[in-house]
Amino acid sequence: MPNGEVIMYRAICSCVLVTLLALREMLRSCVYLIGIWLLLLTQAMAQAPLSLVIFDYAPYNYEEGGDAEGFATDIVRETFRRMEIPVSITAVPWARGIAEMKKGTVDGIFTIYRKVEREKFANFSEEVLVMELVSLFVLADSPITFDGDLVTLLKQYRFGTVRGYSYGKAFDEARKLEGIKEPTEAATSEQNVLKLLKKRYSIMVNDKYVALDILGRLNKIERVKELLPSVQEVPAYLAFSKASKYPNLREIRTKFDATLLQMKVDGTYDQIIDSFFK
Repeated sequence: MPNGEVIMYRAICSCVLVTLLALREMLRSCVYLIGIWLLLLTQAMAQAPLSLVIFDYAPYNYEEGGDAEGFATDIVRETFRRMEIPVSITAVPWARGIAEMKKGTVDGIFTIYRKVEREKFANFSEEVLVMELVSLFVLADSPITFDGDLVTLLKQYRFGTVRGYSYGKAFDEARKLEGIKEPTEAATSEQNVLKLLKKRYSIMVNDKYVALDILGRLNKIERVKELLPSVQEVPAYLAFSKASKYPNLREIRTKFDATLLQMKVDGTYDQIIDSFFK
């Protein structure tokens, strides 16, 4: 081969080699960048907040200034903080929250009663989130006592209730019996409390924490006392949507139960509730 052709051949080979080396480095860079992108995407997905909804039921859950508040809300926030799982909590109307649970457009809802028909679209926590208590209240200087015999008490005294409210099976069935005094009804829970303070009746029936919240806002907690035992206890839970695409929700539910139980054991749970009624 003539010297000129040899030189040209070597030049071409050198160019091809340089091009191949450049392509190899470009490929390495692309693989590295794709790896970084996948890592960031995985981390972003892992840190995506769990979407939870509540409905307005103070002091358990409510919206104030655009933020979700309430002692049940604070309990849930602290539980997931300990689990190192970010959460987004939004207040919505009850019907909308249930509809979004069925569609899986939200990951969970609280506080919610456990019913057979709801288990078709929701996995409930095993640990009770809050125990809603139906309680009797009287003025602080009242001589009335309660030993659990609700029927006898209903026959002896005038009660105050909120129009259209259910106070659980025990009270709702007892008030239908013969000889029971017709309750004095109010339009709202706050009006119910005010009527007790004005001595319009002897005993108020109300959710314990709802009554304490209203009395606290009125600065009248010392004017009233709760009669024990409670008329009825109704457990309420956190429920996860079966249609949700959030990863590992079953494992999250298991960890939620364990973490919530630990909060009850170490006193944090009671501290959160007590802080709302000081």
